Amino acid sequence: MILATVRGRGEILEEGEALLKRPANRFSRTQRRMSSKNGARRTASRPPAGYAFQDTNVPRKSQGNPTESQHSRVASVAGSLYLPAMPATVILLYKPFGVLSQFTREGEWKTLADCGPFPDTVYPAGRLDAESEGLLVLTDDNRIKRGITEPRFMHPRTYVVQVERIPGIAALERLRHGVTIEGKRTRDAEVTLLGREPDFPPRPVPIRFRKSVPTAWLELRLTEGRNRQVRKMTAAVGHPTLRLIRTRIGDLSLEGLSPGLWRSLTAGEVRILIRSQLSGSSGGSGVAGGIGAAGPPGAGGASSR
Repeated sequence: MILATVRGRGEILEEGEALLKRPANRFSRTQRRMSSKNGARRTASRPPAGYAFQDTNVPRKSQGNPTESQHSRVASVAGSLYLPAMPATVILLYKPFGVLSQFTREGEWKTLADCGPFPDTVYPAGRLDAESEGLLVLTDDNRIKRGITEPRFMHPRTYVVQVERIPGIAALERLRHGVTIEGKRTRDAEVTLLGREPDFPPRPVPIRFRKSVPTAWLELRLTEGRNRQVRKMTAAVGHPTLRLIRTRIGDLSLEGLSPGLWRSLTAGEVRILIRSQLSGSSGGSGVAGGIGAAGPPGAGGASSR
């Protein structure tokens, strides 16, 4: 899949990924010969403001036919595809325990504003409840948001959870092959019983400890994100969740972040994210180390939002 955002002059992203080597605001009015059903000549239209032209010499089959929900701000003029001249803003936040996945304050809970400041244009793509921790994506692009959150795209989400007692084979198989939650069966999931406690920062409010009840750690990889799904799944098989950390969403990773810290994706990483959404190949293995492994995180602070 070759679609990607373009900044300034066009560039060659990979072999065969040719984009017109002119910025969007300098697009030529040169007429292009285009074949049509009646063999007539057509004139290529100027791209909309802020968009760049995608080279039509690339075979149409390889260009694909993205829908609005699959690509960020794709415009179509006279049958040609145009791509956004500037990438969207995408922020990876390690949401701490006790923080709501919203900017509006409710009661005594902290909000995302306490982890900022963030650009006024970004909003969370998906949610984690206040007691859960881990990766939360903020973006100003609704199409990227839908690509992450809509169930039909089946973007994998990876969670590491601490549960009461040690699950047996039967309980693990039920988690893998689906349990019924509120009358609807969950999709198949990848579930692994971890051999040792993972290295996460301590939670500010410790989990309840009972000397007579052992705990275990599981890693679950789901392709859906229903409300409090992981907690309901583990409770359904008799192993209530004590602590939950989301570590990945597709190729996006917590790596390099600590609770309350965040960083913005680079333009190149946004291009990778868009390509993975278009190809439907997000699975945490398409990028070495995942997106989120490099770059300085942002520092938490007050926000005027």
